[in-house]
Amino acid sequence: MGNGNIARITIVSAEHADTASAQSFAPAAVNGSFLVLDVLWETESGVTSANPLYFNAKDDEGRKGETYLFADNQLGTGEVQVGDKSRGTVVFDIAPGPATVTVTDPLLQEAARIQVG
Repeated sequence: MGNGNIARITIVSAEHADTASAQSFAPAAVNGSFLVLDVLWETESGVTSANPLYFNAKDDEGRKGETYLFADNQLGTGEVQVGDKSRGTVVFDIAPGPATVTVTDPLLQEAARIQVG
């Protein structure tokens, strides 16, 4: 994450769902489904900042998923001290099927990439 700050970011699970919130006013997915990532953020060195906006997703056709910021149990935003953890969901409105998820550092430079679901 820069300046000797190291975070281990684990996608515990990734699944497509029809809803991302139990709230009755929650909108339906415009692009076909919600990609719900269960994310574990652990700081191994220094201090890192967890943020759901550090995640991006693209479907197999290269279309960017829309970040959904009203999900239940969303990954918190803020500093994570060394040895500490933060866990929550990161959700995208995206077409069903496989997706490429990228994680950026605070300067929005790509730090990791993984294929999910």
